[in-house]
Amino acid sequence: MYRVFLVDDEPSIREGLTTIINWEEYGFQVIGTAASGREAIERFDELRPDLTIIDIRMPGMTGLDVIEEVRQQHGNAHFLILSGYADFDYAKKAISFGVDGYLLKPVDEEEIISELQRISVVLKRERETHARHAGEDTAYREHQIEALLFDNQEGTGTIEEDTLGLKWPQYQIILLEIHASPDLQRGSALKRKLVEAFDQQQRGIVFSFHSGLGLLYKEAVISIGGARDLHNELSSLLEEWNIYMYVAAGQPVSSTVEIAKSYRQANAMLADRFLFSEERMMLWNDQVIGEKHINSIEGSESDGFEPDEAELADKLYYALDIRSHESVMRVLAEMQDRIVPYHRTEQAIKTAFSQIFSLAINKLAAANQQMQSILQEHSILITEVYHQHTLRDLQVMAAEHLNRLTQRMGGAVRIRC
Repeated sequence: MYRVFLVDDEPSIREGLTTIINWEEYGFQVIGTAASGREAIERFDELRPDLTIIDIRMPGMTGLDVIEEVRQQHGNAHFLILSGYADFDYAKKAISFGVDGYLLKPVDEEEIISELQRISVVLKRERETHARHAGEDTAYREHQIEALLFDNQEGTGTIEEDTLGLKWPQYQIILLEIHASPDLQRGSALKRKLVEAFDQQQRGIVFSFHSGLGLLYKEAVISIGGARDLHNELSSLLEEWNIYMYVAAGQPVSSTVEIAKSYRQANAMLADRFLFSEERMMLWNDQVIGEKHINSIEGSESDGFEPDEAELADKLYYALDIRSHESVMRVLAEMQDRIVPYHRTEQAIKTAFSQIFSLAINKLAAANQQMQSILQEHSILITEVYHQHTLRDLQVMAAEHLNRLTQRMGGAVRIRC
């Protein structure tokens, strides 16, 4: 739909033009009107019309004055002028300004339809040309960004700021690790959606990286509120594909030479994504597992301490055997406190949790022969561990699963002291 702006000092003309034509039938939509040349100037940037139909002679500021001023900022703006027979000299001058045509008052319906059909062809051709050039430019800039990032891992990358239009006050790398089908992960549909929102709005440059899509961002995000807002925007843009994603940002930098540093920081944050529990983008300075766990890690490493998985499995077995949900929850909390600070990586944490669940359920099955079928059904918990996106998801899934198991086994039993 092409946007039309109607400018005339006579209310009857504005109303008549709005209603005389079924604009949508011809691919147009009236998005606003103005009663004077000054009002037209004030509203032009707000409305960004594809076509302005304007009276050539208005008090104060004429249509020619408006066209001349608008063209200083919007050289490709399209105008149809309205004029009476007495304004023919004005009309000739307007045509020399490069207007698309003129309509004589009173406006004839067939005449305006003919003009709209002609102009729609011009507008369509312009859009196709712009899209083609934008696509070529985007692909070129993306290639340069990728070369800069990955070459700069060796310190060799360079970039031409002027050539790429990258003379920005600051630069920030944002990475989206996307969990979806292999075809969709780096697929054109997701990428095209982001390009429309960022490249085409001159907010950044979208590129591909090994785990998904990246964004060289022009508007630095440094606050938790900003990280939450951008995460929400990205989620909204990609919601139709029902994907799960992690988003991480490196530190904003002031020169293109340092962009690779921002990339390395964002990539490093993604390595800790499993331990990040907030519903927002991770920032380069986020402390993922907290001071308490960091101190615990340092202490445990110096003592050579490793969590005793057999001991934790025994505790979980006893909690399940007495059908106590409260005891199960205490053991799960202890598992997190002892396993996470020591292992830290997603795979190691998941392996430890899975082994503990396996040991506990196998021991429970050996001691409760009559419950073999129930326990076999719930052994799926062991593999479900590896399907969880975050530690918090793992804890919630395990708690729900084990609670259902205690209920199937006969409900909660109070512990006698």
